Amino acid sequence: MMEKLMFKDGKTEMAPHLPTAEANLKNSLLSDFQFWVDRDAELNERFNAWLAAN
Repeated sequence: MMEKLMFKDGKTEMAPHLPTAEANLKNSLLSDFQFWVDRDAELNERFNAWLAAN
């Protein structure tokens, strides 16, 4: 049996507050990995140009 993940105060259970908690996954966004694979070079170039301008 796993120990409960507790905050350093020893009283607050952390698991329900994590993004991977089952209740929180219902509100999560899906990531389309193929989108990033197909556009990696273009988006990096645009980001670097934006970064250099700011």
